[in-house]
Amino acid sequence: MRNLSLSFLYKRLDLILIISFVLFGLYLRLDLLMENRSLWLDTAALANNIIDKSYLELCSKLTFGQSAPIGFLIVTKFIGSIFDYNEFSLIAFSFITNALSLVLIALVSCRIFNKGSRYLPVAFMALSPALIFYSTELKQYSLDVFSGLLIIYSAVLLMDFQERTKAWIFYWISGVLAIFFSIPAYTILTASFVYVVFTFCSKNQDLLVIFKNKKLLLTVFIFGIFASINLFLVFNNIHKGQFTYFQDGFVPKVFFSSESYNWHLETFTDMFRYPLGFSQFKSILFLSFFTGLVSLWKNNRSLFFLFFSTLVILYLLSFFSKYPITVGGMITSRLILFLSPIMYFILAWGLERLLYKRYLIVFWIFSFLLLFGMYQFYQKERGHFHREEIRPLVSHYLSKYKDGDSTVVSFYGAPAFKYYTRNTDSIYKTLGNNRDNPNKHIKFLKKYDGTGRIWLVFSHYKIEEEKVCVKYLNEIGEQLDYKKTIRGALYLFKI
Repeated sequence: MRNLSLSFLYKRLDLILIISFVLFGLYLRLDLLMENRSLWLDTAALANNIIDKSYLELCSKLTFGQSAPIGFLIVTKFIGSIFDYNEFSLIAFSFITNALSLVLIALVSCRIFNKGSRYLPVAFMALSPALIFYSTELKQYSLDVFSGLLIIYSAVLLMDFQERTKAWIFYWISGVLAIFFSIPAYTILTASFVYVVFTFCSKNQDLLVIFKNKKLLLTVFIFGIFASINLFLVFNNIHKGQFTYFQDGFVPKVFFSSESYNWHLETFTDMFRYPLGFSQFKSILFLSFFTGLVSLWKNNRSLFFLFFSTLVILYLLSFFSKYPITVGGMITSRLILFLSPIMYFILAWGLERLLYKRYLIVFWIFSFLLLFGMYQFYQKERGHFHREEIRPLVSHYLSKYKDGDSTVVSFYGAPAFKYYTRNTDSIYKTLGNNRDNPNKHIKFLKKYDGTGRIWLVFSHYKIEEEKVCVKYLNEIGEQLDYKKTIRGALYLFKI
């Protein structure tokens, strides 16, 4: 009886591991959610747009340099409006889609991997520090991942059930949703169509099948119409210089140069740390990546075109300065977070071919060490997750504020201060955008000389700004109160 139970467990081991990692990934995300971090510059600015603008106005250009897919904005506003736009309601959509991505990657893995290794992409995704971080952020990057996985799943499902109309409808719906809910998902949507066409061509031995199959032609028409509508809205609402901050993320135009070589090497290497979440065994992972691509080409050319086409399309978009490939950190790598599942699939495929079929014990040992390393990396990085705690400062400020008090907020702290005082009568002025030349703040503060009590609120600021302002106000007045939080500070002076 005991041997029978062990045999049953071994046969179901992959399913047990998949369910375990989905649940563990969900636990890690819930645990981070319970920290209840304050909204900060970008998330607060996006929240203010969602709160202040109507549904129709959200389809136009947003303020404070923000941008996000229209579908994401509308759904987030709808959920937020039900719960008075509290933090949890605003990040609910991101959190839910991030959690559902764990389920989607499990479903895809079960369709494209053999038993024994299909749990690996699920485990990678469950333990990824970047994916966990963005599950609790008011940003669209979790939705980028979900949209990409939904396209992949619907495309793989379509090829398994080509004759079923329901499979086609599911693929069309998934594609249209991705169009309105994620900008980078366009790359995966295009690659999925290449995958579908290649599979049809291979099956029918006819390169002109796209012009003969009515459902393929209808697919082009549906995706083309909705993509045109959405891109029209996107390009009309995008801010000038939107990608200026990421200008180093574009592929160098000159291929054969030391600069180009260094950019490609550093970008590819850094990608394994962020957003993928690997801090160890990089040489083996590099080998696994290229082995995975070669193995896919030899054994499953349709999937090769699905995954590799996505990478090629993104590379070309970056080369023509349309979409940056950004790496280097948790925040800077967010624009390519949507690539994580595809990279995990390729890596898992490579590890399976390198170790699972030849050295089973080595495969299990290495998998354990790799995943344990990811978990340690997450625990280490969690303490460094971007955090700006302005909520406690605002609570303290509101509890001691008196009529007649003046309030001055740092330039980049203003969006968060506005969000947390939205239901009050608080009136404030904003310091100029002079983080690199803080002495200019003195001229602004001089007009408050002799006006009585003045509150000074700092968030998303440079320390030198705080020093200059506090020093000046101490020279002309008296400090009455002070409170410090993570990347935030609050002062009260009488001048």
